[in-house]
Amino acid sequence: MDGLVNMDKFEYKLCEKAGANRIPLSGAIELLPLCNMDCEMCYIRLSKKEMESMGRLKTADEWIELAKEMKEAGTLFMLLTGGEPFLYPDFDKVYNALRDMGMIITLNTNGTLIDEKVADMLAKNKPRRVNITLYGGSNETYARLCKNPNGFDQTVNAIKLLKERNIDVKMNVSVVEQNKMDIEAIYHTAVKLDVPVEVNTYMYPNTKGVKGEFKQESRLCAKDAAKMNITIKYNTYTEESFMKNRIEYLSKYEWAKQNEPPTEMQISCRAGKSSFWIDWKGNMCTCVFLENTKMDVFENGFKKSWQYIIEETDKLFLPKKCVLCDKRTVCQVCVASVYCENGNMDEAPQYLCEMTEEIINILK
Repeated sequence: MDGLVNMDKFEYKLCEKAGANRIPLSGAIELLPLCNMDCEMCYIRLSKKEMESMGRLKTADEWIELAKEMKEAGTLFMLLTGGEPFLYPDFDKVYNALRDMGMIITLNTNGTLIDEKVADMLAKNKPRRVNITLYGGSNETYARLCKNPNGFDQTVNAIKLLKERNIDVKMNVSVVEQNKMDIEAIYHTAVKLDVPVEVNTYMYPNTKGVKGEFKQESRLCAKDAAKMNITIKYNTYTEESFMKNRIEYLSKYEWAKQNEPPTEMQISCRAGKSSFWIDWKGNMCTCVFLENTKMDVFENGFKKSWQYIIEETDKLFLPKKCVLCDKRTVCQVCVASVYCENGNMDEAPQYLCEMTEEIINILK
């Protein structure tokens, strides 16, 4: 989970330079594990009782003091997330303090708690972007999937409030069994509201120390995820763009088949190179999905924790089977998906193997 997506050229150059010098340019803070919805497929959400049995929320002052250490180390971009971040008791205090330090903030939210007051607060000290997850195309889907019979209306209203204040909004959608029939309605909503939408058909399974039971039946089977991936692109790209994308994909696949594989493949994204994740208990990790690399940042300080993350990230490699695989250049496998799918770093993630194979077959 990264707050720095859809980067402009300047941001890309900054990240490139930061990665080369191992500067923690961007980070993410999980303010709390609580949420006002109860989505079928969610394994992150905790009840207040469950949370209190595991630890306590960090205070606003604790996060602000830590942010000062981050700033000194070079952090410029910050993602605030949860759970649902607007449930955090002193959200305004943390948000405005980080903005006043000069940090560029992105927010991840379900949008249902954004009212006039929240929108006005954000408008006075604008974020880089607000990423709002849309879980379906109707209140009926929200009632079934999220246990919130008014969720769709609340989310749409939030987007309207933010756009009225010229706040950049992006819509994120994860396709699962319970909302796959809503894809057309979701795209219609995005067009109507004039917001960009990113639809993901691959859903990471259980991670983060197994907070709750991941319901395997919630996510699409690998072949269905592949078919949905291609269907979405076919129906949203121009014919010329779709065919260009298809040719490039298959060309990369053919290239890998005809060329010698590398001896090893390390982590390929910015995680642990120029970005980090801190959970609600204060554990700094390489990324949200790699809780096997963590250090208590409040106990050890930011500088020491970041150095630990660098060292641990450098030890992360894809399984040998993935390195040798003909599909290595087109598969979206990463060390995080390997860990989440298998609970270890040694085996290829079978789900992604099947998904990639099906995408190749369809495009052929």
